Amino acid sequence: KSAVIILDTTYFSRTFGVMLFQDASSGKILYRKFVKNETNRDYLDGLRYIAERGTMIKAVVCDGHVGLLQSIHFCPVQMCQFHQFQIVRRLLTNNPHLPAGVELLALMRRMFSMRKEEFITAFDKWCEKWKEFLAERTLLISGKTTYTHRRLRTARRSVKTHLPWLYTCEEHPDIQIPNTTNLLEGFNSQLKRALHNHNGLNEANKKKFIDGLINTKK
Repeated sequence: KSAVIILDTTYFSRTFGVMLFQDASSGKILYRKFVKNETNRDYLDGLRYIAERGTMIKAVVCDGHVGLLQSIHFCPVQMCQFHQFQIVRRLLTNNPHLPAGVELLALMRRMFSMRKEEFITAFDKWCEKWKEFLAERTLLISGKTTYTHRRLRTARRSVKTHLPWLYTCEEHPDIQIPNTTNLLEGFNSQLKRALHNHNGLNEANKKKFIDGLINTKK
């Protein structure tokens, strides 16, 4: 059997989370691991576990851990476009004041319906248009200078860094790769809501409770 795998970790406290590996077409949870924090090694170990049990992994969809994106060589990898949008939105807020920010956020909103070449052309154009503006520096009291528009620069760098993985789904139309991790995010929200209603449980019982819910998705 073969599957496109969606990866994500959801946290129930600062040091207690569950890492899930979901079959993108059936919605089944193929593997889970309780974690204190997510590491690329844990994700890679989980993928190996699934492969060793006879599932051919056709592609992987995950959020933007660059180390993870770079370390999966055995199949195509899609960076969740919604996560990329969220990264930029967090940096620029929902209502950017600067025209450069307004334009970049508008482009990120259109990203979901754009083709790869179309997006790259528009993004390159934006980078060129605001190149000098983003290079502006501010003089600090100490006499040192710093970039004036640091959050915009960080947003630009994030898009540039993740660009190689943002449109993998378009490059492999035969595999039917989702462009977001939304299917798994939906299940994660369900888990959080259910646990919230049982917030008196200790960690061991929380794990049992979570496993019970995961078993309904197997």
